[in-house]
Amino acid sequence: MGLEKVIIKNKKHKTISDIPQYGKNYDKGWIGFTFDKTSPVSKAIALATKYKNKTGIKISHALVVVGEGQCVEASANNKKVISSDLSKYFDDPNQVIIFQKPKELTVEDAETIAQTAISCIDMPYEFKQLGSHGVCSLPVVRRINEGTFNIIPGLFAMLLDNKNAFICSELAAYSLKSAKSWKYHNKGILRRPTCRFNPQELFEDKTIFEDYSTI
Repeated sequence: MGLEKVIIKNKKHKTISDIPQYGKNYDKGWIGFTFDKTSPVSKAIALATKYKNKTGIKISHALVVVGEGQCVEASANNKKVISSDLSKYFDDPNQVIIFQKPKELTVEDAETIAQTAISCIDMPYEFKQLGSHGVCSLPVVRRINEGTFNIIPGLFAMLLDNKNAFICSELAAYSLKSAKSWKYHNKGILRRPTCRFNPQELFEDKTIFEDYSTI
């Protein structure tokens, strides 16, 4: 299957299968975003975060590239942050994986992002945080939030936040923010606490990531 590349033309997008080439269409410090076409859990996450989907591309998981064919990800199945082989995404025809390149990323910044993710291996998965995002996605809660400028989900997420545990998007954002010399480490969605957004929101941010067509 390879990886998915996003092609945008006339404000419309399509994804095409591409051959994974380290250093070309994915690299150290890049963030990978996935969706499993057959997984009920993946579908449920995409459905719950549909209200944040602006591109029409379904996303249910985020990971950090730390080397050729290698990533670090917060895994609910393993109940912790783990090191993984990217072949499980590249070789599965039911997996969609799209990589986002952080804007103006230097070799040093990429190394910092990767090493930060690696330092989190074996830290626990934050199930309470996952639950808070699920509650905040409910239509009735979203309607209340619209009248409070989305203060409620932010407060809810921060109250349940465990600084020593991660959901997938939180780990990716934490790793990106750790590269203090990277000029985008505190811009766009990264201005917000890492516990306050889901993988779909991180994927959608156009401030911190390069345009798909440049990758």
